[in-house]
Formats: sequence, C-alpha cells, structure tokens
Amino acid sequence: MKNFLPAIILSFSLSSEVNPANRHNLKHARRKPAAIPPTPFPSSAPMVPASPSRFYSRDVVIITEVVKSDYVFEAVAAMVFATQEESTVPFYRLGNAAGEYSFWTTNTTERDAAIKAGFLLVTSDQSYIYPTQICGSVPFYRVSGSGGKDTVYTTSDSERLQFVSQGFVDLGIAGYVLPFDAIQCSLLRMKTSVISLILGAFAVVTQAPAPVLGVEGPATLNSRTEATCGDVSDLAPFAELYIASITAHIYTIYDNNVTNIMFGNPGTQYLGIAALIFSIQDTSTVPFYCLRNNAASAYFYTANETEREAARASGYADLFTAGYIYPSQICGSVPLYRLHFLGANSDYIYTTSVTERENAITSGFTYEGIAGYVYDLLSCGILS
Repeated sequence: MKNFLPAIILSFSLSSEVNPANRHNLKHARRKPAAIPPTPFPSSAPMVPASPSRFYSRDVVIITEVVKSDYVFEAVAAMVFATQEESTVPFYRLGNAAGEYSFWTTNTTERDAAIKAGFLLVTSDQSYIYPTQICGSVPFYRVSGSGGKDTVYTTSDSERLQFVSQGFVDLGIAGYVLPFDAIQCSLLRMKTSVISLILGAFAVVTQAPAPVLGVEGPATLNSRTEATCGDVSDLAPFAELYIASITAHIYTIYDNNVTNIMFGNPGTQYLGIAALIFSIQDTSTVPFYCLRNNAASAYFYTANETEREAARASGYADLFTAGYIYPSQICGSVPLYRLHFLGANSDYIYTTSVTERENAITSGFTYEGIAGYVYDLLSCGILS
C-alpha cells in the first residue's frame, strides 16, 4: 500500500498589463500581446488561443505569488503524485531562462534537449505520473499554441479538441493522471496518501477585479449514486485562504472568489484545499452559510440555522452560501472541525485534520466542535 500526500499543480496565463513590480516574483510568466479580455475566464470554459502561456505548479507558495501577479484561479485539472510511487515516472517542469513560459514532460530526451536549449529544470516542483493507463488513470492531453510558448494540459478530450479547433497543435498524451472526480477515487482508499492535486487553471486578467464574493452560474443536479447520499460528482474543492491584513481565514468553492480575495487583499496566502463539499444541494445535504462580522474581522461558517440566527443577532451578516454539507456522518464523510480564536481580531479555522485541530488549540484557538460532515482527499466521496 502506498501513501498519498496532498499537494498542488496549477495552470496560469499572463496579460500584457501585469504590474512589472509583480513580474519578478514569477519565474515562469510571460508578457503577452494586448487583447485579453479584462475578466477572468470561466472555470467551465477552456482558455482561448489569444491568452498567454500557461503555468503549472503544485506548490501553494507559488500559487499565492502567481495569483498576486494578476492570474485568475479557474479549476482543478487532475491529480498527480508528490513522490515517486510504484509504476510512476518523473513529470519534469522546465522553464525558459527568460522566465517567459514553461512546460511539463515525462520524456527524458525532450527534457535533455530543452536543457541544452537553455531551459531550466525546476526540481523543487517535480511530480510523478503514470507512463501508461493503469490504476484508474486517464490521459493527460498536451496541446501547444503561440509558437510553442503556450502549452496546455487537460484530462478533457472535448477541451483538447476545442483548443485544436482554435489553432493549437495536438502533442498527444503527456502521461496518465488521476482525474479530480470523486467517483474515480476508490483507488485512493487502497492506499493512504501521496496525491497531488493539479489545480488548474489560472488565467490572467488585465486589471484586478473588485473583491466581490458570491456564487457562479446555475448548476444542474446530477443523477444520484445512492438514495441517501449526495452525488459525489457534485463535490468541489473548498479552498482555504488567510487574509493577513485582518488576520482571518476564509473558505470558498468559487474559483473567482479565490482570485478576487487575493487581488483585493494584498498579503493574502493561498493555503490549499481544506475539504471537498457539494457545490449544489444534493440528497441529505444542508446549506453551509458564510457570515461576516466587520467589527471582528471574522468569517463564520455554519450549517445550523439556530446558530446562524444567533450569529446574525450578534453582529454577523450573511455573505454567501459556501456550499452544501451533511449535518450527520453518512456516506463516507468525515468531520469538519471548527476552531475559534477569541481576541480583538476574531478568526475561525475549519479543518478535517485532527493534527491541525490540535495544533490550532495549542496556538490559542478554542475548539468549538464539528461544523458538519464533508469529504477529504482520503475519503474522496466513497459511499460506505
């Protein structure tokens, strides 16, 4: 049995109007021709050929720096291994010396040719994937545009074809990865943790949008997998960010929120994925509300209507519905613990990790119990 360790890989693209003061923070970012629309690309749509070169990383520190540099978080693309596991091969990241663009490959001949041509091997961001289709993996397609300066990776064949129809060159299959689809995660139960999330994608906007939080377009309820359980294909990553300026944690499943929060609050850190929750109200789930207290700087999440009303009476206001969770432990879900820092600047932390919960208590947080039941990368939405 192999162990899985959560990590992250991302895809980004950069506009011509990125603040030069931020550009040096990105090792692999590219100045692009003007003409990119001044809005984030929707997470459901592939980026058009006019957009700049993409950038992928599984490092949350890099993610934070990239979003600060006018990139827009879009979606989760796939999962890779953070360490070399049985039957996997290295997935190398190389960036050109000028810091304009980068690409990933498992091919050592291509790697060596790129290094000879002046590319740099980024060993700190190396991942591992399957060279053949085994263990529930799916193809990770690779297409290239902008004269080879824009390489896109996707598990979606329809997305691959759309890029090709728009002028991208089909470079075949880069390797085989695990899809970010909870239904596919039964193989994770057989192991215990070394999976790396490939969070894709990030696209650049011409100027930072206002930090407005909210939901995106309407979703359609998918078919059920079991009468009492939600459809695990409706699960979405519950991203965690820390806004240093107000010493507050905030969580969201909405990709545009991640970008807007970081744009609107300098110094904000992207901390990764806290859990997987439902994006729409599925069987047996209840709304998970986010409330904000401006006086205390805190973001408070609850699935309890009585608790929500009490919070509103004490100065909190409804901000948005964060998603949907189980009020009881069913269908393979795990507890989402809530911790509260009581002080001039109040703060809440939500985690599925007992270790993180205990560390927070040691750091001065008060444990307030279980906020509800969710999925994490280990439970992965498997029905029990």
